Amino acid sequence: MVSPELERPDGPFAIRLFNWVGRRLERCGVCPDRLTEASILRAARRQARLSDFGDDGFRVPLRRLVQSCRDEARLHPFGRVLMWLRLIELVANRLKIRDELKRHPEILEVPIRRPLFVLGLPRTGTTLLYNLLAQDPASRPLLTWEAFWPAPPPERDTRDTDPRIRQARILVKLTHWLAPRFPLVHQLTPDGPEECTFLTMNTFVSPGFLMLADLPGYEAWLWSLGFEERVAAYEDYRRQLQLLQWRCSADHWVLKSPVHSTALDALLHLFPDACAVQTHRDPARVVPSLCSLFSILRGMGSDEIDPLAMGPRIAETCAEIVGRAMAARDAAPDRVLDVRYPEIIGDPIGTVHRIYEHFGYERDDRMDARMKRWLAENPRHKEGVHRYDLGQFGLHQGDIDRLFGPYRERYAIARE
Repeated sequence: MVSPELERPDGPFAIRLFNWVGRRLERCGVCPDRLTEASILRAARRQARLSDFGDDGFRVPLRRLVQSCRDEARLHPFGRVLMWLRLIELVANRLKIRDELKRHPEILEVPIRRPLFVLGLPRTGTTLLYNLLAQDPASRPLLTWEAFWPAPPPERDTRDTDPRIRQARILVKLTHWLAPRFPLVHQLTPDGPEECTFLTMNTFVSPGFLMLADLPGYEAWLWSLGFEERVAAYEDYRRQLQLLQWRCSADHWVLKSPVHSTALDALLHLFPDACAVQTHRDPARVVPSLCSLFSILRGMGSDEIDPLAMGPRIAETCAEIVGRAMAARDAAPDRVLDVRYPEIIGDPIGTVHRIYEHFGYERDDRMDARMKRWLAENPRHKEGVHRYDLGQFGLHQGDIDRLFGPYRERYAIARE
């Protein structure tokens, strides 16, 4: 068994010192509380040099998120500053997106044709599959820096030299400094393909925030949303894709995010000709791997991470996600192709061929050559082996069997 101690946050000395000073200033009443809706909106307006939000519908989810961060997340002083800055960036993104759409309303008339979505629980091979699909010269993957800052829209002639790439490099380096074990779990390449979880976070209706902090109130509110509310959030998401492809398009989008599994009904509704691939893996491997990832990311903002308490909560969250995806697929049984983790790992290029043949996408020898090159340059465990187990997070095989029995049976998921 891997010791739970390995997942407890420690952090760089500078951050521990910041927290030591911050806590003492808080006790003296000297340090102002900035993690408020008003402070975030005010700072975002200054940062973006804009003030027109257009539709104010985002304020309710923002308010729910901020309240959960304040009351439940157990953020340390640096964690509160980090969350404050992150939320400012997201609100500033909204202001910039609104400004571009107001000045160029024709952006919303640009159709999104036959996008290819990769979805499924995290840690099920989605990243490997997505990177291979992105090797198609005719595809349009979302790049990391575009996901961080979608506005202003990228220009085709300067997409490789956009100054936001340098900003993304700095942000990735900062993330690796705060969480040195993160590269073991996920490769974040500033100018490479990245999942669109970051775009969904601009709507403030996204399970992506659960990676950053323990937010039970916000999570319960997310699961309570109805179909129309999920559609409204995905309309926001779709507008961002239209903005990004306006001056830099391709034959079709290829996109990936585990959060799409939580609102698959809204996704299929708003993208009527979308093609979707759902990945599957033994939940007994998925859940502790995801717990490890959450421990690493949440550890950047909190020093009160309890792996043994985290495991059961995250297992229930994963069960909720697969349950919602199964319900959405019952209403649209022919629109999603199933791919299992052993297939992706054992025959990655063959898996891509099967996807293309199933949905009728065209491919050529250039794509195969690029996939082979990518696999050669990115061998499995390139950054080291990511080790984890159920017991590390207070779980047993019986817990997994109870929560995921119907899911495992429906998709014929073998134990690893």
